[in-house]
Amino acid sequence: MRVRGKIDKGLEDEWKYISFMPDYPLDGVISNGSGFLMNKKAEKFSAMLKDNAIDCFEAIETKDELQTVIYRSAMEVGGQRLPVVIIIDQSIFVIVRTVVASNCLSDEGARARVERRLGELNGQYKVFKYYVRDDSLILDMCVPMSETGFEPDVVRFLLDLAIKHLAETFPVLMETVWGKEEK
Repeated sequence: MRVRGKIDKGLEDEWKYISFMPDYPLDGVISNGSGFLMNKKAEKFSAMLKDNAIDCFEAIETKDELQTVIYRSAMEVGGQRLPVVIIIDQSIFVIVRTVVASNCLSDEGARARVERRLGELNGQYKVFKYYVRDDSLILDMCVPMSETGFEPDVVRFLLDLAIKHLAETFPVLMETVWGKEEK
C-alpha cells in the first residue's frame, strides 16, 4: 500500500474542508483502532492495518446508529497531499472518499469546465465517481461489502487504484480547474 507513514498532524488545514462528509459528525472518539466498540467491518479493517503495520490512518467513531467509523489519512499525488477517508459502517457499502481539490470552484466558468470534464471521467471509469460539493472536487469509490463478505484487502486495493488513477488524472483535472485545458 502506498499510503504509508504516520498520520500527518500538519493536515489540519485540509481537514477543515471535511464538509465533503456532511452526514458524519466528527465529534466522536478519536482512536488508532482500539479502545472503542466498532462495527465488525471496521474491526476487520483495523486488524488488517495493525497486521500490516500501516499506521497512517486515524480512526474516528461517530457514535451514530450505523456505528460508523471514519479512517482518515492523506495520499500524495502530483506533489499535493490529498485528504482521504474510508467510511465503514453497518450498511452494505464502504466508501473511499478523496478531496481532489478544495474550495476551487467558486467561479462559474471553472465549475462548468470541471463538471464537463467530470462527466467524461464518470463515463470512462466504473469504480470512480467524481462530483462537486461546496466548491470542492471530490472522488468517491463506493463498494458493496456485507459484514460477512468484507475483505479489508479490497479496500487497500482501492486506495492503490485511486493513487494510480489520480497520478494520471490529477494534472489534467487541475488544468481544467485553472482554465489551462486544450480548447
